[in-house]
Order: sequence, then C-alpha cells, then structure tokens
Amino acid sequence: MRSYSPEVVESVIDSIDSQLYDCADELLDGSLSADMLSCVTRTVLNTLDGWNPKLNYEERCAILDWVQDEYGLIL
Repeated sequence: MRSYSPEVVESVIDSIDSQLYDCADELLDGSLSADMLSCVTRTVLNTLDGWNPKLNYEERCAILDWVQDEYGLIL
C-alpha cells in the first residue's frame, strides 16, 4: 500500500476546488438546490474514486476534511 502523500492530496484538492468554484458561495450559505447539491456531491465522490493513483484511506479522509472545512459539505 502506498503511504500518505501530501502532494497527491493537494492535487486532488486543487481539482475539486476548480470544479466547485462556481458554486462555492451557494455551498457555504446553504442556498444550493437539492439537484445542485447532488451534482456537487457526485463531483467530489467521482473525483476521489477516479483519481490515479488510487487514493488511500488517509488521503481520502484529509480531502473530505478539507471539503467540510472549505465548503461546509459533510460526506
């Protein structure tokens, strides 16, 4: 198993942040529609699941903690 890589985590965070940029304010103030919230959730999870090299548990946790802190989205 590959060890925790801060560089990989930062790359994934940059990717997610660039994808969610347009709806960041709505995420933070809770004004997204249910459909958009579902789309955002899928975006984050698809990014995590599709990342190459495969993310390990610690990396996924670090990224999800960042998503929660940055966007208020708990997954």
